[in-house]
Amino acid sequence: MNSTVRTIGLTGTTGAIGQPLLKHLTGIRGFSVCAVVRSKQPPPMDGVQFIHADILDANALRDLVARSEVIIHLAGRSPRSPQQDAREADLFIYVNTLATAAIAGLTLQERKRFIFVSSVSVYELSKRKRGIFSEQEPLPGRQEAQDWLGLVKQRLDEAVRGWLDGKVTDLGETANEILSAFPLPDESTYALSKLLGERLIPPRSESVILRLSDVFGPPDLSSRVIPNLLRPIVRGESVTVDFGPREIVSFIYIDDVIQALDATISVEAAPSLPRVINIAFPRPTTEDELTEHLQALARETGSVTYDRISAVPRPTGTRDSRLYSTKHMEKDLGITDPMPLASGLRELLRFMGDKGG
Repeated sequence: MNSTVRTIGLTGTTGAIGQPLLKHLTGIRGFSVCAVVRSKQPPPMDGVQFIHADILDANALRDLVARSEVIIHLAGRSPRSPQQDAREADLFIYVNTLATAAIAGLTLQERKRFIFVSSVSVYELSKRKRGIFSEQEPLPGRQEAQDWLGLVKQRLDEAVRGWLDGKVTDLGETANEILSAFPLPDESTYALSKLLGERLIPPRSESVILRLSDVFGPPDLSSRVIPNLLRPIVRGESVTVDFGPREIVSFIYIDDVIQALDATISVEAAPSLPRVINIAFPRPTTEDELTEHLQALARETGSVTYDRISAVPRPTGTRDSRLYSTKHMEKDLGITDPMPLASGLRELLRFMGDKGG
């Protein structure tokens, strides 16, 4: 462990990434962790100090930053459906945008390092729907979204500065007033909230933004793509692989995400790291390829016959097909051999079987 970094500040501790990251930081790396949690009684852990508060509690966030050398902002609201997301835009802005801006502002004041966990979903805002997407992709692509982002960013910047100076007491209420005046454009609410959060991080701050692709692996038993497809196999039910609007998906195993976060913490690496880094599997997966992996697992486990696992037949070239550049992930973070999809599926299926699905 680097002797300069002793305590890591963390949000999103109880999430699918936060749980294994917490164990890694305290158990393997030997760091102390200071975590903001909403839960009143999280399970006690050696080396972990819990701060029970809302994600925009000013005193809690100041305490978090003061106690830590590096702060990792994992907390975020995930997408549900386009209709529900649009109705609950204020919740996305509250967690994915405002909390990011508030913590980033505090870390700049205290000269601490800030790691923001964003998403490759921001590339949905590009003009392009297909091809290789690097961290330098012009975002957003549509003029309407550009105009909205510029107007809202300016006003949220002012609100966050007022909050840091003690002139604004309720940042959430102020944001709601701004959103009422400037309704969201017809784009992904989740992607807009993440990109706006990225843009509100002060350029002078010592910060790194990690854009994660589809993460899977224990202990995640949520309704994400991979757990949803493995759950029927555990139960002996039929499986239909359907990526919806996407033709290909880049699945990244949780251990590789933990490795990326670990590498980003390093004091020696920080000054030379790019501001934005994609964390994705270099070769994305098609529905047919994932179907073959699941059929192989079915043969191994005998829980369901492989012919009951199939993909939705669709013509190629009609849906979004995004590949993500992993040059910086490989060169700057040293992740050159991420876990193959088949191995990760096997690990998660074993975990789900032990948990009863």
